[in-house]
Amino acid sequence: MTAKRIFFCGMVWAFACVASAKPSFYTERLEMIACAVGVDVPDNLGKQVVMEDFDIYKGRPLKLKVNQWGDVSHIGYKLFDETNGSYDSMTSFFNFIERYFLELDLQIDGRTPEERIHLDKVRCASGNITMRHKVTDQTAFSVKHVGRREYEIRWVLEKDTLRLVVPADCQLIIGANAIELEHIFERNVSRIIPVPLVYDWNNEKLASSEKEDLVVNVGSYLSNEIRSDLHLQQEGEKLKLLLDVEKPVESIKNILLTGCFVRDIPLALTINRYGYKKTELSITLQQFVEYCRMEGCSMYVGIKTHTEERITATVFALNDELGYNHVLAVDFPIGILSGKQSAVLGTSYVYIPLQNVTEDFFMQEIKEGQL
Repeated sequence: MTAKRIFFCGMVWAFACVASAKPSFYTERLEMIACAVGVDVPDNLGKQVVMEDFDIYKGRPLKLKVNQWGDVSHIGYKLFDETNGSYDSMTSFFNFIERYFLELDLQIDGRTPEERIHLDKVRCASGNITMRHKVTDQTAFSVKHVGRREYEIRWVLEKDTLRLVVPADCQLIIGANAIELEHIFERNVSRIIPVPLVYDWNNEKLASSEKEDLVVNVGSYLSNEIRSDLHLQQEGEKLKLLLDVEKPVESIKNILLTGCFVRDIPLALTINRYGYKKTELSITLQQFVEYCRMEGCSMYVGIKTHTEERITATVFALNDELGYNHVLAVDFPIGILSGKQSAVLGTSYVYIPLQNVTEDFFMQEIKEGQL
């Protein structure tokens, strides 16, 4: 049987599995992997589950994870100990390595491991990709992360060393292309149940202690006008987040950065999608902010215009670990602060990969008023 015929038959089998699969999967690729491996994933796994040694493939134990919505969110070889102190800060990357090594063995797309890593711009700085078969969860390793740019992971394999350099590309690490990532955002942001931000601001070190200017969480992104600063107010002996109709700019920035307000704020959202397509979505502003927070994004806001009736602003949600931005341009009626039942109008671009888009792009768009 020729290689092309083997590949064709494999794809037919994989798609047949997809059609009959019972559980839900976070990405299409995870569904394809489950079928290609031949594991029978039950549809009652629960939520927030990690199953180590879930199954065996080519003599190696497999790990499976289920997220907070009950979707299968990870399938890969068991290569990392999740009790390791460094695991939480780079969970997405470690998940990627476990899944990617399994993908290379499966060759679902018909490419050899060497062809696959070349296409994905994954580079062997030491050793070769075949050495991955020697890596287990007991193998000593070290990892470095250059924010928004790349990861370097190094394993010591007896007398040899395998050192991989992986681009911090959200599409590669998550395992979904731009179109699917937009679908993931639309699906999951509507699932979000915002969790009120409960925080003791008295424990924060004030960047400014002037009576009228109590500021914490100081930072900027792209320019000095796009900031993460949160403004506080003194109430008795406690510091609280400033939400004051007399100070609309500071108050609205606080809301956009934290989602904190006395009630849910409707957000009429337009998602600008790949291929010049658009989707209209009715959610709350708190759902958008909580989605970004859930992904580990750092939030920044730049004010564009300010009139007596409304403020326009751009929110940047930066994910340094996976090298992407969510960008949300909003038209925020100031009357919301005084109790008016108005909706915020928003336009978003999601999962913008910083590997391919320079910071000059954002600054040019801001100057032209397009974000």
